[in-house]
Amino acid sequence: MKLNPEQKKAANCDIAKHVKVVAGAGTGKTRVLVARAVRLATFHKVHLREIRLVAFTKAASKVMNKRIEKALGLGSSRVATTFHSFCMRILKNCPQSKFVKFTIINDKEQLSLIKSCLRKIDPKSSNKATGAVEVMSKARLNQMCPVQALKDRYRFDSKQAEQLVKLYATAKRKKLKFDYCDMLLEADNLLNNKNAAKWVVDYCRYLLIDEAQDLNAPQWSIVNRLIASGSKVFCVGDPAQAIFEFGGAVVEKFIAFDSRYVGTQVHHLSKNYRSSPEVVEFSNWYRKRVNNQLNCVITTRAPHSQPAITDFDSLQKASIWLTNKLKIKQLDGAKLSHIAVLIRVAKQGDVIKKAFEEAKIPIRKKGVKNGVRIITVHKAKGQEWDTCYLIDPRLVASHWGAYLNNKQTENCLWYVAITRAKKELVICSSTSRQVAYSDAKKSDNFIIDDTPNRLFRFEDNSITEQV
Repeated sequence: MKLNPEQKKAANCDIAKHVKVVAGAGTGKTRVLVARAVRLATFHKVHLREIRLVAFTKAASKVMNKRIEKALGLGSSRVATTFHSFCMRILKNCPQSKFVKFTIINDKEQLSLIKSCLRKIDPKSSNKATGAVEVMSKARLNQMCPVQALKDRYRFDSKQAEQLVKLYATAKRKKLKFDYCDMLLEADNLLNNKNAAKWVVDYCRYLLIDEAQDLNAPQWSIVNRLIASGSKVFCVGDPAQAIFEFGGAVVEKFIAFDSRYVGTQVHHLSKNYRSSPEVVEFSNWYRKRVNNQLNCVITTRAPHSQPAITDFDSLQKASIWLTNKLKIKQLDGAKLSHIAVLIRVAKQGDVIKKAFEEAKIPIRKKGVKNGVRIITVHKAKGQEWDTCYLIDPRLVASHWGAYLNNKQTENCLWYVAITRAKKELVICSSTSRQVAYSDAKKSDNFIIDDTPNRLFRFEDNSITEQV
């Protein structure tokens, strides 16, 4: 497996120490994680059952397992898994676990259960089910009181909120079900038992963690307990890509990892293998806005074109402009599957899809491979396209403010969105110049509006009629 000097230094460093790798976008973190696992198995003769690589998504774990299989000549590999699956294995197999017969509740079952509980409290409140699930989950993942969170969000009185929390917990237990929060919290509680912790460490003596900046408090607690019981951790992440605040992510834990565990080796990956020099220069400005202490990344790609920004006063006009741009690209022979439209909220996608369908622009979906991908920034994480069109969150069919996070998280989202582009980046900006942060101050500007002119070119937006 070919590695550059930075990657090699990180992958081959001392296995007796904890390791933190700060990896900018497109710098090959997956390659380093796989190389670390392979080196443990080959050079250090560590049995694969003692190596656990925890990825953020099933897709990422699948890619990593395939690479490990290829490198080691295996028929199959189960080294890489998601944190979800990792905790499930603990709860289903650990001798000290009381949850061997429990299974995960799916989204449909969970919603039905919450509705049933709400009807018992107030027959008119079952329409609050989806929101109630989100509120309770976020509170628990952030180690807050779900009762208080329900009171704040829905103005439930204390009795109603307490009833809902208790009814939901009882209903799950009766059905031998637990949700995502239960799974993390119960796995964490189980690791309080020294014998259970020893059993778990026996199959993750070397714990490799992907996207460590997005771990939430219960996940970090699990990691800390495993370290206390003997696991050696190799964690890779990027504070500039911390976009899952709504899921309880605590980026500060990753940043402070080497302070908490003195002697941790720290490595930086800076060579970007994805984007053109122009896109990298543009993204580095955003990276520094997220955290001025972070190193910039360095491009290894050939020059292409400077990122473009074009202004619109409505999402409808931006959608029509996009259809015309894509028609021109089709005529020029461009592959639509190499193009993505990145949106902040799903409602933006509804408007854009309608415009594309009316203009007969193919949209990528099941059964349609050569189509444009319309995808939220959160779902785009870990993916890349030759051309990316980014839609300003202020261009939305309904009130935008209700959908956005705090300034820091939104800035991270923009960094992630920009770094999906390999060659061409176009931002469809809003002329409103509103500040779109949940914690906005009067002195704040939206990050797009502050971008230095030297980093981009203005693109003509005059073609707004369907052709």
